[in-house]
Amino acid sequence: MAAAQHESPPRQVSFWVAAFPAIAASFCDYFGLGVLGPLLPRWAEDNGVDALWVGFINTSQFLGVLLGSFFMGRMSDFVGRKRTVLVTLLGDTVFFTLSGVVPNEVSLLVVRFFAGLFTPLVPSVAWITDASMGDTILRSKYMGIWALSMSVAFLLGTAVGGVAGVGGWLWANATSGGLALLGLVYIYFTPAPMQHQQLEPEGVKRTMQSPEFKLLAVLNVAIGIHFTGALVMAGLILVYELEASQFQTAGMFVITGALHMVVNIGVLPNVIKRYGTPLPALTVSAASVAVVHVVLCLKESYRNLYAASILLAVSTVSTPIFMVGANIIAPQYAERYGKNARGTILGASRMCFNFGQVLGPVLAAGVFEADFRLYFVVMIILYAATYIPWRFVHLKAQEETAETRDGKGEVEEASFAESKPGKAAVAPVAGDTTADAKSAD
Repeated sequence: MAAAQHESPPRQVSFWVAAFPAIAASFCDYFGLGVLGPLLPRWAEDNGVDALWVGFINTSQFLGVLLGSFFMGRMSDFVGRKRTVLVTLLGDTVFFTLSGVVPNEVSLLVVRFFAGLFTPLVPSVAWITDASMGDTILRSKYMGIWALSMSVAFLLGTAVGGVAGVGGWLWANATSGGLALLGLVYIYFTPAPMQHQQLEPEGVKRTMQSPEFKLLAVLNVAIGIHFTGALVMAGLILVYELEASQFQTAGMFVITGALHMVVNIGVLPNVIKRYGTPLPALTVSAASVAVVHVVLCLKESYRNLYAASILLAVSTVSTPIFMVGANIIAPQYAERYGKNARGTILGASRMCFNFGQVLGPVLAAGVFEADFRLYFVVMIILYAATYIPWRFVHLKAQEETAETRDGKGEVEEASFAESKPGKAAVAPVAGDTTADAKSAD
């Protein structure tokens, strides 16, 4: 397959063929995750399920994502991006729909694990990378749209979940399953992206053993814990403590998604453009998290439902900043200590984040049973204990290797084809008589 692809240059196609299918797949997946946010605590209360199960069910889902990120990524290397994305959307269709008809919390836990396992995120990123190979600017643009689409999907999903309420548990989950099915049908008739042979990564072990990567890995776990823990805790507080309606609960999740969207497409890009690094945004974010969490430790913060909802939403804003920042910084370590290992190191960094996502819901639900305000104290300590030492080591290593990096220059990615700006590479569509067409997905 690789030899045939090297012999014939890929076609130049538009965004709608090259990147939109991968973006659509991730959109469908995040819509299904968004639906669960406002619905699950209310479903648990309506069915007499202990609040701790809300944490267990969310944890099982993100445990599935943790494992699925690895397996689906590997699968896409062996059978192709398109086939893997189709498999993940088939899984989403089945397990999102089954979520609406399960009889109890145990079966829901199992179903949501498999819903997480069939995650299309990693093969979707690989799809975009393959399709835009040779044009870094184009790939950055596609990745920005990809991140934005997930924020929009999460917003819409939470809105649907909030409107549905307890009585709409079945149709809300069926809607997410139906959307995944539509995505599957659309992508089935879309040409697959051209894949290239990756160079063997070097220096992976050396990078992972570096002090800055080790501390970044720990920081990523903390980010993951807060990412899922904060959302679960917010839902539990609104439903069990403040007795918010489904519309009010959904409103908090919508505000959260809107804030994340602003951060992803407004704040972070401007900070990076001005300073060349996300570090200033990380520092300001860490400080703001501490302030907001201190406020959330006070009883007075919960006297007004709407004020509490805004505070809870603002408390999560740090997570997209840290998540994107880590995704930018991790490959820099791969360039410093290795070669052709950016993807591998980024994947390892992402798995640490996913591991934190697994722990977050259980921590939130467990602390909620004791005193929910204790959660915010734990988060302040966790952020301080992970961010401060990582930042110190990161800056120190950056200073020590500045001259080496300047002499080495930026490592260019290997490309199997030249892609013109504004266009992307995909495999020839069915019906071609070339060897490329025979080897396409």
